[in-house]
Parts: sequence; structure tokens; C-alpha cells
Amino acid sequence: MTIFWGEIWVLIIVATSLSMSGCATTLTSAKISPGEEKEYDYVADVTAAYRDIAGNIIICVTGKPAGANYWIPGNRNYTLNFPASSSPNLEVFYHKTIPQYLITMTDVKSGCPENQDDLMALPVLTVHARDFGNENYSGMSEGALTEFFETRAKAPAIYKFHYENKWTNIPSHLFNIVYVSDKPIRGKVNAVEITTAFRKVKGKPAYALLLPFAVVFDVVTFPVQLLFVLTYN
Repeated sequence: MTIFWGEIWVLIIVATSLSMSGCATTLTSAKISPGEEKEYDYVADVTAAYRDIAGNIIICVTGKPAGANYWIPGNRNYTLNFPASSSPNLEVFYHKTIPQYLITMTDVKSGCPENQDDLMALPVLTVHARDFGNENYSGMSEGALTEFFETRAKAPAIYKFHYENKWTNIPSHLFNIVYVSDKPIRGKVNAVEITTAFRKVKGKPAYALLLPFAVVFDVVTFPVQLLFVLTYN
């Protein structure tokens, strides 16, 4: 059997692509069998929100849910669901007035509801942390928040609390999602932060169908990937 140098070069590229951290083939393989890997649900924006008859909250968002394949460009449409009717476990992290609910795997659904006949549409509103005494979400005044929720906040509604992220060398603008209810959620508190967090993801065997395309993608972009690795490692 005769092996040409061109074929050897292709084999080297494919083998290198398979071993490179962060390449499409590696990412796709990780989606097929993630093991103990944990990921978080990235939210780029909130597009709509609803409350069902039982009181559960459905928040339509764009972004990348945990387990999404990041080498495939573009944001996905999916929903974050707050099970208000089941006395969910809430934790006080930053503010007593806004306890947190950590999103679980069962709270993430694909697509925004098409049939909205039995759903109550909720307004999606924007406020800024600086309006409550601090540019950062964690530093907002508890008194200012209490006054806002008791006298001025619309309810039921979804609020995007925008704030400055100063934890990195490059400041950025982020937002947290807060649901304000027209009745108490816990004690006298009627607001809850609906928070994405790192969580385990299920394997997706169907991603095996993408492996051939991922390998081709890595072969074509190998020079760019190699340059990136040599530059940043």
C-alpha cells in the first residue's frame, strides 16, 4: 500500500485537531459524553415572559443553554422556568429582599411557548443598580430595594437589573433577572432573582452526527487554531 505525503499531512492535521483543547471535535465529543463536566446557561437577553394558571413563571431568553455546542455560531432561543407553585428552595446571597432561585436542568426548556392562550404575559422592564445606590448588583441598598418593591415596582413583572461587572480587568455590563410577584413569595418578600449556575448536563448521543462536520471544520481552520494556540500558550 502506497501512502502519499499529502495523505500523511491530512492524517497529522486530523490527529492534531482531535487532541487540541477547545476545537470543534473536542467540544462535540464532550457534548456526546460530558461525564462530570458542569456548565452554565448563558443568557444574552430576555425576549418575553409569562405566568401560567398555577403561578409558574416562563422566561423566554436568547443565549446558549448549558450543553450547547459553542463552535456552532449564533444564540439559541430557550426558556428559564421558575416553579413558583411548588415552594422552591430560595437562598439569600446578596440581598434579603431578593433571594435567589438557582435554575436546574428541569427548569430549562427549548423554545418559547407557541400556544399562549392559557398564559398571562408579563412585562419585561429594565432598572439599573446605580438607581439603588451602587454600580454593582451586590452593593445595592437594601432600604432602596425594599422601598422600590413595596411602592414603585410593577407586579407581576420581570425586571432586568443592569450593573457593572468590575471583577475582571475589562469592565462589562451584565444583568440579573428578577421576578416581582403581586403576592409574597417567601415571608413578606415578593421578589426573587432567577439565577443560572453551573450544573451537570446530560450527554447528547445525537451530536455524534456532527462529528464528521466538526473534523472537517477543524481541518479547514487548523492554521488559525494552531496560530491561536502558539500565540496564547
